[in-house]
Amino acid sequence: MMVTHSGSAELLSEFVIRQGTPNLWARFWVSPDYEASVAPLWEIMDKIANDLIALPEWEEGDATWTTATKTDQNARRVVHHIADDIYLSLVMENGLQYNASGSYRWRGLVIILSSAWDVGAHEPDGTKYYTFAGFESDNSTIYGDLAVLDLDYRLFISSSGFALVG
Repeated sequence: MMVTHSGSAELLSEFVIRQGTPNLWARFWVSPDYEASVAPLWEIMDKIANDLIALPEWEEGDATWTTATKTDQNARRVVHHIADDIYLSLVMENGLQYNASGSYRWRGLVIILSSAWDVGAHEPDGTKYYTFAGFESDNSTIYGDLAVLDLDYRLFISSSGFALVG
């Protein structure tokens, strides 16, 4: 269950990749229009996707991407920004992400921006940009299960995307 309240002004950030250029833009602003809540990561992903789809600039990217299964990388959502023809994929990594040496492990949110969508394989296609936000980490065993772990977060949704602070 999500408990929600509106907040006062808080610093938020937005990262934008402009298609066709190698530039990554970062914008920071203060907005009073954020939502504060506590929920498991898959609920946060559903909230982001559903709130974006409710805006006229966005649509469902692939209805086969759902958060029904919450193991490994199976909880996932994708939305499509119509005007820019960019796909935003959210994947809950509830298995393990490793560093290069394999000595450190993470669980968290994988965000993928892609220029196309493979409708046959149901995956991002074309030019892809990946980022990872870790929520649980350790140098041995990770016990946290992101399917049930409540995360305290602030979320801002706009027609150009979202900002998530946790």
